[in-house]
Amino acid sequence: MRFRGRGLDGALLADAATRGLQAEAAAFALLVDAKEDDAVAFYEHHGFQRLVGQPRSLFLALATAAAVCIVAMTKAEEPPVNFASMDLISL
Repeated sequence: MRFRGRGLDGALLADAATRGLQAEAAAFALLVDAKEDDAVAFYEHHGFQRLVGQPRSLFLALATAAAVCIVAMTKAEEPPVNFASMDLISL
């Protein structure tokens, strides 16, 4: 709970998109299964679209993710978070 409201959710999403863009494997989209309506709203806020017939399954084309990451990086006032160096077990 101590990390709520600090923007880490969006930063983690941006990190996942960046890793997908840098992956050697052919990937075209990020897919997520939202567990609740608040999560669906979060993903839609970040550009994800619902899959037809599966309202809690959403996708984001990596081409869209690349554009979003570029815009986010140009607006960032702080350096990007390096999640590889964080102790995520303590979350």
